[in-house]
Amino acid sequence: MLFRSVVRKPLKTKNETQDDHIRNLVRSGREHIMVSDLRARLTPDQQALFAFPIQAFTYTAGNSKTVAQVMPKQNHTDLVTYLNNQSITGKQIKGILNDIISSVKALRQHGYVSLDLKLDNFLVTADGHAKLTDHESLYPFGAELPYMYGTTGYMAPELVTLEATPSMDLYALAAIIEEIGSIFGCLDQVRSIAENLRSSRHESTKQVDSIINNLSKLLDQAIRNNATIAIDDKIGRAHV
Repeated sequence: MLFRSVVRKPLKTKNETQDDHIRNLVRSGREHIMVSDLRARLTPDQQALFAFPIQAFTYTAGNSKTVAQVMPKQNHTDLVTYLNNQSITGKQIKGILNDIISSVKALRQHGYVSLDLKLDNFLVTADGHAKLTDHESLYPFGAELPYMYGTTGYMAPELVTLEATPSMDLYALAAIIEEIGSIFGCLDQVRSIAENLRSSRHESTKQVDSIINNLSKLLDQAIRNNATIAIDDKIGRAHV
């Protein structure tokens, strides 16, 4: 969840300032450790595919303390709203898909799995680029999971093992591809691509990497085969 504005409340801890507590909290938080390690591994181009929090602090609600994350001040909209409420072109759709695929490739390259890939967890910038956010469930490959992360419809069956594997994000990516295809009336064109990704997610690293590397090209062709992409009659139609 993104906290765009939260009032900072002083902590009643003797000899400890709010900023001291923030630093201690952030340094010891599992999510912060995972995100910091991932950011250190990403190239500048790869970092552009993610929306990372710039600050984290606690605020008190009743008897409990909650961690709030503050995102950079950018002209972001969530991807679901962007896809459903704007008359966008086939070129923009392909750009969004390419950003989503590239973020999964970056995670995979550096040995991490999101475990909560879904349309709602992508933001779109003012210039139309998708950024993955909400890194609460970020884990390295092979990590033991405390419980089954994810959202119904995007959760791979192998999550029952409670061990983070790269196949889990590929299952979710296939669901995202089908969902975008459904929104724009080209589900028939992309369904076989998504099914191939889903069924091949347990193959060798080399085979899966080859499939992922060809995804953008295959989806480009599938969208081009659908000459007119329906968005919403009240908004209009987008043409490739």
